[in-house]
Amino acid sequence: MKETFNNKSSGSILSFISNVFYSTIAFFIVCGIFLACLAVYIIKINSSLPEISAIKSMSARGSIAISYAEMPGFLSKTIVCVCDPDFFSHKGLLTSSLKTDAMKLYNGEKIENKDKTLTQNLAAIALNINESGSSDSTAFINRTVSHLKECLLALKIESKIKSKDKILEIYLNNAPFGEGVSGLLQASVVYFNKKPADLSEAECITLTAILKTQFKIKGEKSIESLSKEREKIIALITERGIVDRAKAEAYIFDDLKLNSYQSRINRFNETGVSIIKM
Repeated sequence: MKETFNNKSSGSILSFISNVFYSTIAFFIVCGIFLACLAVYIIKINSSLPEISAIKSMSARGSIAISYAEMPGFLSKTIVCVCDPDFFSHKGLLTSSLKTDAMKLYNGEKIENKDKTLTQNLAAIALNINESGSSDSTAFINRTVSHLKECLLALKIESKIKSKDKILEIYLNNAPFGEGVSGLLQASVVYFNKKPADLSEAECITLTAILKTQFKIKGEKSIESLSKEREKIIALITERGIVDRAKAEAYIFDDLKLNSYQSRINRFNETGVSIIKM
C-alpha cells in the first residue's frame, strides 16, 4: 500500500512538472508569434512613413520655408528651453514622455504638443495627425497606431537628419503658431508685420507663448492667458540663464491687434511676405 501511494505521488509530481513545462513552452511560442507579428506590423508601418526628402522640403500651407540662418537665434533657444529642454541630447523620444503618453492613450485623453518632443511634433505635422479624445475601443486603436507612427517617424527623422538645427528649421517652418497661422514666416508677418530676422526678443517670447499654448482668438481673455504664459516663459529662461533678470524686466510687450488678425492672415495668403511694410 505504501509503495502504491508513493508511486501515485511520484506520478502526480511528474504530471505537474510536465504540465508546467508544456504550458511554459506554449506560452513562449504564443509570445514568439505575437512578437513576430508585431515586428512585421512595425516594419509595414515604417515602410509607409513619409520619405525624409519630402520632410526636408516641407513648408506650411501658404507659407515659405526660410533657412535656419534667417531665424532669430533667441527664438530657437527659447522654444527649445520651454518646449523641449532635452532636444539637443535625445534621439527623438523621451522615455518619461512615452510613459505619460501611454497612460493618456489608455485613459482616452488627448496627447498635447507639450507632451511631446519637438521631433515628435514635427513627425505629427508630417503625418497630419489629428487626435481625438474619444475613449471607445476603435478610437483607442486608431490613436495608438497614430502615436506609434509618430514615434517611429520621430526616430527616423533623428537617424536620417543628423543636424538638430536642420530638424528645428523644418519644424519652425511648419509649426502651428495659433489659430490659422502656420510656419514662422507667416507668424512673424501676421502678428508683428515683420520678417523673422527682425523680431525683437520680446516678440520671440510672445511667439513662443503662442506656440506653447496654441493661442486662439477669443477676445481679451486670450490675451490675458497669453500674458500669463509669457511670464512663465520669462521666469524659465531667466532661471536657465538664457537672459539675465535685468534685461528680462525691461522687455516691453505690444498687445496683439486682434481686430486686424484675420485680415492679416487673408492678406498673407493672398500676397505672402510682400505685405510687410518696408
